Amino acid sequence: MTKSQALAKLLELQEENHILKDEVRELQEECKEKQAVINGLMDKMDYLERLEKENEELKSKLDLASNSVKVMEAYSEIQRLRFDYHFKVEDFLDQFGAIKRAIKELGKLRDETEDLFVKLNFAIHDASLNESNKKEGNNENR
Repeated sequence: MTKSQALAKLLELQEENHILKDEVRELQEECKEKQAVINGLMDKMDYLERLEKENEELKSKLDLASNSVKVMEAYSEIQRLRFDYHFKVEDFLDQFGAIKRAIKELGKLRDETEDLFVKLNFAIHDASLNESNKKEGNNENR
């Protein structure tokens, strides 16, 4: 590999590394946004659980014979909301896991790029040493 080829490869790898870093930053921002949404959903689930607990306390105090229909409708609505939020949270957690896996893969690619960069630097250094040794050998022969 010539020095110019090595430099071209180095530039190519550096550009790829920059692209990967940008992608990692974007994914991290996405993770933060999704984590904020998840936190909001978790807060809403906590609120729904408190409502459910209050509902249970109210049910124990109410005369179920006269208000059973209203209580059951309210309970069903709470259960439906809780069910909806549960699946939304699971979906966000799945997306969060996929993002974490993508970040891990990008980290591996970055490590491979860095390894190639180190090898390229060694090759450039060796080529430079060989070139100077040849020049010294030619100068000694004269």
